[in-house]
Amino acid sequence: MNKNIKKKIIPILIFVVAASVIGVILFFAFKESSEMSQPFKDINKSEISKVYMCNNYGVPKAELDDKELDEFIGLLREIKTGKTLTKEEVSIDGFSTARIKIEYTNGDTKVLGPNNDIFCIDGTPYESEKESCNALEKMRERILNNTSDKTV
Repeated sequence: MNKNIKKKIIPILIFVVAASVIGVILFFAFKESSEMSQPFKDINKSEISKVYMCNNYGVPKAELDDKELDEFIGLLREIKTGKTLTKEEVSIDGFSTARIKIEYTNGDTKVLGPNNDIFCIDGTPYESEKESCNALEKMRERILNNTSDKTV
């Protein structure tokens, strides 16, 4: 009877160990790919000189006023980015990467492109969260719709 129990227990133990090893591997693989950072979480209004909402061709059309700038900074702080995406992983044209232009007080500029679950920073696409990207894109569209067709 001891031999019968051993014959039944050994395959079960092998299965449990194998399943545990696979589980640990999957846990760390998923954890690595799902890690996101907030590249603009510490951005302050005092760092920004101007923010422009651009048309679909990347041409600045509307400069944010003080109230809009506060809203923009709040939304930008919520943006989360993950891994850098390759051209094979995304099909974004150059225009989709240049929807918002930030001019900093130190003379630097950043060009941003929120696009569903992809967030572009200076033309580089990153994995992102759809909700925060869409909120920023909706703000851009709202401001552009309320602006005359005069280029800034």
